[in-house]
Amino acid sequence: MSNRALLGLLFSTCYGVDVVFPSMRTIAAWLALWDDSVRDALAEREPEALLSLGDPESLDMATRERIVREVVAAYGSGGWRGLNVPIAEVRRLAHPDLAPVIRDRWNAATNDEVRELLIEMVWQGAINDCADLARTVAFDTAASPHLRIVAVRALVACDRSGDVDDIARDVLEQPGGWPDRVVYGVAADLFPRFLRTVTETTLPRSRARAPEPQGR
Repeated sequence: MSNRALLGLLFSTCYGVDVVFPSMRTIAAWLALWDDSVRDALAEREPEALLSLGDPESLDMATRERIVREVVAAYGSGGWRGLNVPIAEVRRLAHPDLAPVIRDRWNAATNDEVRELLIEMVWQGAINDCADLARTVAFDTAASPHLRIVAVRALVACDRSGDVDDIARDVLEQPGGWPDRVVYGVAADLFPRFLRTVTETTLPRSRARAPEPQGR
C-alpha cells in the first residue's frame, strides 16, 4: 500500500488534534522500528508509545534523543499525566550518549513524572555526566519521595561514592530532611556499604558498635 494509506490506518486528526487510533498504538510502535514516516508521526503524537510499546534499544541515538525531547515537550509541564514507562523499557532507552539532551531538557521538565523518567534514565544507563542532577534531586526536600529514591539509586549506579556518603551522613545527622518513605526506599542501597562507612568514621567507637553482652 502507499505510505499515505498506511498512515491513514494508524493516525487521524480529531477536533484539530493529531492522534493515534487507540487500537493501532501497538502496531504503530512495531512498524516504527522499520518505517521512518510511521516513527516520525508517532513521535509527534504519542512519543511515550515508542517507549512503552516499542523497542527503544533498536532505535538509533538521534531517534532516542528526539523521543526525550518530544516527551518533555508534550508532558513536561502541568500536573499528573499518567505517564507510566516500564523500568525495563527505560533501561533499553538509556545510554550515556543521551546525557546532553537530558541536561538540556531538565529545566524544561517541571512535571514530576517526566523528571522521574529522566532520572530513571540516569539510573538505568549509569549516566555519570548527569549525576549532579541526581544529587540535587536527592537533597531536594521539596521533591517527591519516589523521585528522591530514584535519584539516590542513580548515584549508586553511577558509582558516585562521595555523593552517596554525603547522603548517608545527612540521613543520620539531619533525619528531619529525610521522610520515612525515602529512608525505607534507599536503606537497602545504602547499607551496609555506605552507612557502615559513615558510622565508623563519624560516630564515636562506643556508638558505632553495639556493646558487648555482659556475662553473668
